[in-house]
Amino acid sequence: MDEQVSYVGRTAKLKMLPSEHFAAGRVFANIEAHEHEPMFEMVTGALGDGCLMFGSDYPHFESWFPNSIDKILEWKSVGGGRAQKLFWENANRCFKQT
Repeated sequence: MDEQVSYVGRTAKLKMLPSEHFAAGRVFANIEAHEHEPMFEMVTGALGDGCLMFGSDYPHFESWFPNSIDKILEWKSVGGGRAQKLFWENANRCFKQT
């Protein structure tokens, strides 16, 4: 993203580069459960486990409601502290910033 900012040339003057926002813990996204565990692993591998938040996506067609949480907890890469962050801590940190 930093590279895009440098060559696009039509962005507003930035106080911080996108990578600095990520590093400072200011970027959050909801997990797209229907993209499954490999996407979760890729994002957490690249950005760490402090940026994704769970959202049921109810009532959208691809929602797994009412089994959404159970399906996510079946993923081997979501356990212990990662589950706590995904289902509570990351959203709590995100919304305390606003």
